[in-house]
Amino acid sequence: MQEIGIQLRAKKSTLFTLGVLGLIFYCPSWNSYFVSDDYHFLGRIDFSQSVQYFAKSWGYGNEYRPLLPFSYSLDATISDESPIGFHVTNTVLHLAIAVLAGLSAYAFGLSASVSILSAVLFFLNPVVHESVLWISGRPVLLGALFVLLSIWTFARSRIDSSKFWYVASMVSFVLALLSYEGASALPFLLAILLLPRSRIDFKVIRLIGPYFLLLIAYTIFWNVLFGGKITRFTVESSLFGAVCSCYSMLKHVFFGSTLGIPLAFYIFLLFLFLRTAKNRRTCMFLFVLMIASYLPFFIVHGFADRFAYLASVPIAILLASMILSVDYGKFRRLAVPILIVVLVGYYGYSMQKRIVTWKEAGEITREITSGIKRLRPNLPADAVLHVLGVPEMYKNAYVFITGLEPAIQHLYHCAGLHVSMNTFPSPEERGNVFVFQYTNRLVEEIVR
Repeated sequence: MQEIGIQLRAKKSTLFTLGVLGLIFYCPSWNSYFVSDDYHFLGRIDFSQSVQYFAKSWGYGNEYRPLLPFSYSLDATISDESPIGFHVTNTVLHLAIAVLAGLSAYAFGLSASVSILSAVLFFLNPVVHESVLWISGRPVLLGALFVLLSIWTFARSRIDSSKFWYVASMVSFVLALLSYEGASALPFLLAILLLPRSRIDFKVIRLIGPYFLLLIAYTIFWNVLFGGKITRFTVESSLFGAVCSCYSMLKHVFFGSTLGIPLAFYIFLLFLFLRTAKNRRTCMFLFVLMIASYLPFFIVHGFADRFAYLASVPIAILLASMILSVDYGKFRRLAVPILIVVLVGYYGYSMQKRIVTWKEAGEITREITSGIKRLRPNLPADAVLHVLGVPEMYKNAYVFITGLEPAIQHLYHCAGLHVSMNTFPSPEERGNVFVFQYTNRLVEEIVR
């Protein structure tokens, strides 16, 4: 009993240490300013308004995420209009997801060392930058949090034969569906996790069946609410398009795989790992999990940075397994630490570069909005603004791909202002028309 207590305290201290280091790692991102879609909810969402989203779409349409505005409302209550509270919440959610990823791996039979390294690699993988560093990436985090919580509690119910953990898993699935549509992959993930350990019989169907029934009910509700339209994006119906989407996701989850040295590193690890039949089965199993995690997004082009968030969990487990489960012979004591340092260092350095990029993108949005306000402290309520030279993206971060108009409206506390991005006013346009030009990090007014 004393030895078990020591092991539990060691695990808790390890988790606490990793948590503190994780918060320190991401804290430079906390003062990144609002960008793009962030302005659609900034100053517009509170707890009383959040209730309405149980009966209508969030965002641009065909997005049923009623729990999301409550999380933003909580941030706004604590942080007001400072971005810090919003970013801290994203970081804490991402940290919790990484911990749950490690706990789930451990609950399904992987070693403690593989589970911990999996959590670290997932936490640092730069492929998750959009979901974590962009405030509007929150729905992906909430959905993944409840999906992994459902998987972990499901595993606990199998270990403890407890109805409590099974009910907790079902409740987590419902919360996941109310957070993000990507959570619809969960029943398939559970089926993949469970079936290799069990025969297909009534007991297995009884365990997994309720998840699929919930998914069917959710799908019917979605179709009734949105008139049968699955998504606001163009739907890919060809097999070739789905394969291309899978390939795009694969490039993302293996971060840097389009570059020579990282690709060679991944191939080297795979070559060593796949030499045994057991490891080949593990690799195939994790690849199937990865594809199932990405299942809801095969029909949609692009956005792999966001959609590959959950799919990067089994890849993190695979990378940890490749490093720790290979027999390096007499070089093991030297090879394992070097490989861990190389991969963790590469991911950590690359993620810090992403943090800098999003901070710079936020400074661009701040300069555009504050520059207009500085030049025109007051504007008439019916003013029409044309803002030229506005970048949609800065490197791999959003600037104003959307959101310029609500940003200006929020700045002047006037919902009647109309803002046009990167279009010059026509000669016939009359009234209170103002033209601004953004160049070289400065805003200037153009007199017509």
